[in-house]
Amino acid sequence: MDINEFLNEWQNDSDTVWVHTSGSTGKPKPMQVEKRRMEASARITCDFLGLKEGDTALLCMSLDYIAGKMMVVRALTCGLRLISVEPKGYPQWEGAIDFAAMVPMQVWNLVQQAPERLRQIRHLIIGGGAISNELADATLKELEEAISDALQEAGKGKGYVIDCAVDQSELVRPMVNGGTHITEFLLN
Repeated sequence: MDINEFLNEWQNDSDTVWVHTSGSTGKPKPMQVEKRRMEASARITCDFLGLKEGDTALLCMSLDYIAGKMMVVRALTCGLRLISVEPKGYPQWEGAIDFAAMVPMQVWNLVQQAPERLRQIRHLIIGGGAISNELADATLKELEEAISDALQEAGKGKGYVIDCAVDQSELVRPMVNGGTHITEFLLN
């Protein structure tokens, strides 16, 4: 699905859209989701992260799945400036980004190939794919180091929300607003 197809679906008269789950907890499943619930979720995320109208949002995930569609909904609902790039294993964009969501493989590739790219992202949600405990430990350790280095260079601490479907990991805790599989890293 491309962005125009999703926008047509979003703007039609139906109260729902078809989405596919990410598959992080099993086989991806099709389901209908109410647009108003997607909008409410978008507002909660943007409010929690302090995103405001005009902030940038990177769409680097497929619109065939809920995570990609939610990035578009967040942009529409909260007035974010959507920057759409090809959804591939190594996302490529130009300049600073206020908000992005990526699957674990995309983050792993960035950590391995160009961790400095993470410095360009103010808020990052990672989710949409199951990863092993070993990969999670390695990824989160390297990601935390890359983010910590970036924050130290910038001279500030910022919050990052990390959504990981990690097999029975203690790293996965519920977020205050009742979401699941979310851990917040506040680095000094």
